[in-house]
Amino acid sequence: MNAQDLIARTNEFLTAYQNKDLAAISEMVSEDVLLRDWNLEVRGKGALLFEFDKNFRSSNTIKIEVKNHYLSDLAVMAELQIVVDEQIVLAVVDRLSFDRSGLVSEIVSYKGL
Repeated sequence: MNAQDLIARTNEFLTAYQNKDLAAISEMVSEDVLLRDWNLEVRGKGALLFEFDKNFRSSNTIKIEVKNHYLSDLAVMAELQIVVDEQIVLAVVDRLSFDRSGLVSEIVSYKGL
């Protein structure tokens, strides 16, 4: 995958998250995907979808604005502003790593102040 493909796949994933589209997310992640953020760490597609579904059910709206992308081999770091329910503003950096087939194999999220 080239740099443009990686950025496009990252943006597709973030759009699916913003739209609370579990079916689309399921298609984009590997079976043994790792999710790690400031609250938890889970492995496996089922566990990831379960955690995302909890997040989706606990909010009415999610708006993601990508501020910057940073690339390395098969990974993209995206500097984000996430607004939940039009009032909770989060500064987040997500690192999405991809396997050779283009599926997300790892999501690591860092929350700023």
